[in-house]
Amino acid sequence: MNTIGGIIRRLRIQAGLSQQQLAGPELTRAFICMVERGKARPSMESLRLIAARLNQPVSAFLEADPSDADRDLLEVLLRNTRSLKKAGNARDAIDTLRQAFRVASERNLREEQFETLGQLGTLLTGEGSYDEALDCFDRFLELARGSQLPARIVQGYLHLGDTVYAMNQFLVARRYYDRAVCETNERKSLTDLRQRSLISKGNCLIRLGAWRAAAEAHEEAGTLHPYLGDQQRYAFALMGLGVAYRRLGRLDEAKAATLESHKILQKLGDRSRVLVLHNLATIEGDQGQWQSALPKFEICREAYRAFGWPVSEAALLEEMALYRQAAGDLAQAEALCQEALSLLEQQDEPLLRGRLLGIQGKLRLACGDAQWGQELLQAGTCILRYFADGG
Repeated sequence: MNTIGGIIRRLRIQAGLSQQQLAGPELTRAFICMVERGKARPSMESLRLIAARLNQPVSAFLEADPSDADRDLLEVLLRNTRSLKKAGNARDAIDTLRQAFRVASERNLREEQFETLGQLGTLLTGEGSYDEALDCFDRFLELARGSQLPARIVQGYLHLGDTVYAMNQFLVARRYYDRAVCETNERKSLTDLRQRSLISKGNCLIRLGAWRAAAEAHEEAGTLHPYLGDQQRYAFALMGLGVAYRRLGRLDEAKAATLESHKILQKLGDRSRVLVLHNLATIEGDQGQWQSALPKFEICREAYRAFGWPVSEAALLEEMALYRQAAGDLAQAEALCQEALSLLEQQDEPLLRGRLLGIQGKLRLACGDAQWGQELLQAGTCILRYFADGG
């Protein structure tokens, strides 16, 4: 078969090189032998060395028929991408995925196009290259529609929703999540994707302050657990349900859902459990159980610092500021708000920023500084309205 190993062997013989000569000082004869026999796959770095020694471009390994060589090279590229991601080298991983997508497109390898576009868009989103990410996911969705693949269509909407969610465009994200949920209606084969879509939609609704609709989305996601059995996703549904119930004033139900979520994530060793512990502390604070809540807040804050989650730490400081405000310690409440706003300089979260400015405005008014208090309140209100309306 015309695999990468077969092509390397043919080109080596044509060049009059032995396996040892092709290996050179960087590789070994045994490795070249294994590659030629299809028992080993070269990394991208090794492939470039081999190509250079054969005086050939890497694209030479894609020549001829059939597509086995194409898939071999794609596997090498994707494996190299995984190594680069693991090493934290996102930019080189993105370049490698772009190369992989070109190969998949030129050879009309549909599944490989989905895989490379999905990975590429996700990496670009993580790097803040949102326009490029959206372009990837638009292509993903177009390919899915053209191929009439329902599962891929849902995944396309979820990818788009996740990207605009990361851009803090929550109203737009909600529309994409709504489309994802709609695409799964009456399709039992898409139950897994429906649950995922409902959780994403519920989280988005929480950001928008639509507590009742958020609770309904998370409730339905939870009812699907017996059919799917994914413990982690069930815990995430319960986590969102706890947040929504708390905002609806259903504190006992909120606490029950939150405790169950924490129990599951603790068992799984998932670090998201710190977010659930944070939720539990806020519920206990609402119930007036501050002696129990405060130590939990401290645990969460240490974890957020260790994980490098500035937005989560800022949200925790918001809760602490509200507690200090209710206790009449206005100076400490304002200091906590200012510290939270400083954290948002590292990673902004507009709705949280708007709420913090609102708290600061009320604190200034309580201290008799009417002009500055009104300005802060107005600034916070403008931010909240802008992002709640999708800009």
